[in-house]
Amino acid sequence: MRHFLETLEAVVQYQAQNVLFDGRTLKGKPHDLERFLYGEFAAKETMRVVKEHGFAPRFAYVLHEPLRDPGKFGENVAVNRGMNVRVFEYLEDEFEWLGLDPPIAPRRLRGVGSP
Repeated sequence: MRHFLETLEAVVQYQAQNVLFDGRTLKGKPHDLERFLYGEFAAKETMRVVKEHGFAPRFAYVLHEPLRDPGKFGENVAVNRGMNVRVFEYLEDEFEWLGLDPPIAPRRLRGVGSP
């Protein structure tokens, strides 16, 4: 959660409208309660920034299962609390949702067990 707070500080400093989290190398299998608590925390802190600084950044995460929940529980928790956030499997989908051109042309690399 400290990393998210540090990211929000940078968002405020640079008035970033779009935030990309590339978590493809992260590992973990959070429980539903952990997903809930992170989504609630991220939304609360983001909404604080919106109120204090007058702009609403959009967040896009790229994660692989099991860290990325196919049921989108944590994402839904954050969205239901006002955060503009989406979680993706592929980096290029993240750029597309944010309406940005990727710095280089990414390729979809599908690993074992990927759709």
